[in-house]
Formats: sequence, C-alpha cells, structure tokens
Amino acid sequence: FDSVWVSTDHDEIARIAEEWGAKIHRRSPHSARDQATSIEAVQEFLNENPEVTRVGQIQCTSPCLHPFHLQLAGHMMKNLGYDSVFSVTRRHLFRWTEVSKDDGKIT
Repeated sequence: FDSVWVSTDHDEIARIAEEWGAKIHRRSPHSARDQATSIEAVQEFLNENPEVTRVGQIQCTSPCLHPFHLQLAGHMMKNLGYDSVFSVTRRHLFRWTEVSKDDGKIT
C-alpha cells in the first residue's frame, strides 16, 4: 500500500492514527451514523480522494489480520486482473460467555 488511512469521526482515534503515520479521512455525519454501511464509507472516501485507485478495507473488528493476507489480495488485484477481493469465513468464531459478578462462575 502507498498510504494508510483511518476513516473516523472521533478526534482521539484520529490523533492516535496520525501519531502512527496514518492519514485521516473525516467521516461525514451520514457515513458515521450507526446505521451506515461500510460501502457508504468507502464510497465517500473515494469521492473525496479520486487519486486513490485501489482500496484495502480492514474492519476494526479484524485486529489479527496477517500482512500476507493483504499482500495476497493486493497481488491478485495488481497482477492477476481481479477488480476486487473479499475475504470471509464460514464459521462464526466468537465464543461469548457471561460471567456472574457475584460469584465469578460462568453461566
């Protein structure tokens, strides 16, 4: 990637992202609302940054993404003629359990 952008409407997130070298895309109230879709945010970003020709969107809920996954997707788009690459998993891997505050036992 030639640049790393963080799309946010939150001042503290923007500040920290800039400290780590990211560029900031300030989301509009429309694309920052709870009901906004990811595609709305990407479309807004691309409309405001027409010089960007490829986008690799990484969700904040995917903190353990390995760099080779991004490199492979970039290679597929740049060298193999793909116009988009989308990764998914067949299983929902989150395992949630509730812990009682009273006795510490898992319920």
